[in-house]
Amino acid sequence: MARANTIKFLRTTRANLEAQAAASGLIQGEPYLITDEERPAIGISTSAFWSLALFKEIGDFNTPLRFGTAYDLATVDVDTIQRSGFYQVNNDSSNIPVAAYSYLWVLQHANSAFTTQLVVPATGRPRMFLRNRESGSWWPWEEIDRKKLVTIQSGSVPTPTINTDYTGTHRLTGLTANITSMTTNLSGTPSHGDELYIEFTGTASRTISWGAGFEASTVALPTTTSGTNMLTVHLRYNSATSKWRCCRTW
Repeated sequence: MARANTIKFLRTTRANLEAQAAASGLIQGEPYLITDEERPAIGISTSAFWSLALFKEIGDFNTPLRFGTAYDLATVDVDTIQRSGFYQVNNDSSNIPVAAYSYLWVLQHANSAFTTQLVVPATGRPRMFLRNRESGSWWPWEEIDRKKLVTIQSGSVPTPTINTDYTGTHRLTGLTANITSMTTNLSGTPSHGDELYIEFTGTASRTISWGAGFEASTVALPTTTSGTNMLTVHLRYNSATSKWRCCRTW
């Protein structure tokens, strides 16, 4: 290497560099600077190049987890993020599964026609979404199922507290008073089809008032328990009415 010589990078955009590669216009070993990404690249043949990761994308690999800090993309169209990496995006970004500040993992195949994206919202209840890009077309986002909690209240519980973001089954045991409203302390941001089970067991028969958050289907909402027998109610969320719909009881 003649150190008196200056190594020159050819400045170009990614689109132009890809066009040159398609036209077999590159030179093996020639260095490039992708100006719209501030990213170095190098030709590996007349029709291919390697683009290099930036340090801010890699992060500090001296940390115990050996995992880099997320690269902040701010507000973007997530459909366009197809290069492997760990990112964070704003809540007003396009094509994210939920409107929340989120972490984005991208795994890219040999070309961007096949890509996998994983999104975890940085705020609110823990959730995870996954989708694939196959032959250039994105599949819809799918939320990865999570096991919800079993929550319990006992004694005098006239207005049970149920957060449907976390609760899959809510047990009301040893009830010593009637239920005056199942809606008053009901919370959460359910999606259509989410399921909820509620179990009622009284020290004697207890009446149940459901309130505006629930509705009957072809199956009526039960209005009383029977003695000390446990009553179980299976509900599914109906987004058309924003109510929990009774599916079956036993």
